[in-house]
Amino acid sequence: MIGKVLIHVAILLTSSLGLAEQQRHEAEDSSSIGHLPMDETSGRVFVTDGSESVTPASDEQEQGDSIVAAETDFAQASAKTEQHERFEPFAGTFKAEMKMWMGSGDPVVCAGVMTNTLILGGRFLQQVYKGDPESGPFPDFEGRGFWGFNKATNKYEGFWIDTTSTQMQTDFGNVDNTGRVWTMVGEMTDQTGNPLKKRSVITLEDNDHQKIEMFFPGPDGKEFKTMEIRYERRS
Repeated sequence: MIGKVLIHVAILLTSSLGLAEQQRHEAEDSSSIGHLPMDETSGRVFVTDGSESVTPASDEQEQGDSIVAAETDFAQASAKTEQHERFEPFAGTFKAEMKMWMGSGDPVVCAGVMTNTLILGGRFLQQVYKGDPESGPFPDFEGRGFWGFNKATNKYEGFWIDTTSTQMQTDFGNVDNTGRVWTMVGEMTDQTGNPLKKRSVITLEDNDHQKIEMFFPGPDGKEFKTMEIRYERRS
């Protein structure tokens, strides 16, 4: 019995020594790779038989490259363009004269003040309109809007709300070759809830004067002008 135990122990020791020797050789082979010549530009390691082995990039490096690429894409997507710079002449405080055609005959005339402010690094124009309480049929009229340029769609976009309704109006359009006349189209609902198309034309006459004209289809389907607002700079 003792002899069998000693034989068994000897076999275990021999196996252990053999495994340790194998691991030592593998470690030496692995460490020797680190001392092989490397092309620092390409990252290739040249082994003794003349062939080459490419050193794989680390996970950390790949993650870093991905972050840099994402930051670059984000910066390009959010950067201002010359289209955004076209908002600059609209910034400021303007005296407004509004004409509204309710039907045949002379228009209703109202006065107010529009204050435009460039926000978010000049990417958007914020609009705040305040009606003159002593002018026109809407003494408490107020409105808020935003105007911007969407690089993804290559279109100008507008958003407007005011005290005459509870709906949010959106418009989309482009500027003409002169860079001074914008045509914006959109859709709103009438008092019965039916869709109603509209077209707005914004004209930059000069740095101190601008106007907006709004058109709707009439009962006969033909388009007619329902509103015109002229702005004159105060500051």
